[in-house]
Amino acid sequence: MENYYWILWCILGAALIVAEMFTSGFVLLWFGIGALAAAFVGLIGIDSLVIQFMVFAVVSVGLTAVSRTIFVKY
Repeated sequence: MENYYWILWCILGAALIVAEMFTSGFVLLWFGIGALAAAFVGLIGIDSLVIQFMVFAVVSVGLTAVSRTIFVKY
């Protein structure tokens, strides 16, 4: 059976990006982009859920940290 975790990552990413429209901060957007990055990793053939989750975590935390440092200046 093929690995279809990338579909779940896409659904999670889309749900988080849509949920961001109803909030005032930019936190859910970055986690949605992280989920889409994990979906891309799963789509290109990396079937390890641990690696997909690590990509999700690194991208999400990285984008959150970068955006916080930019928004603090303004």
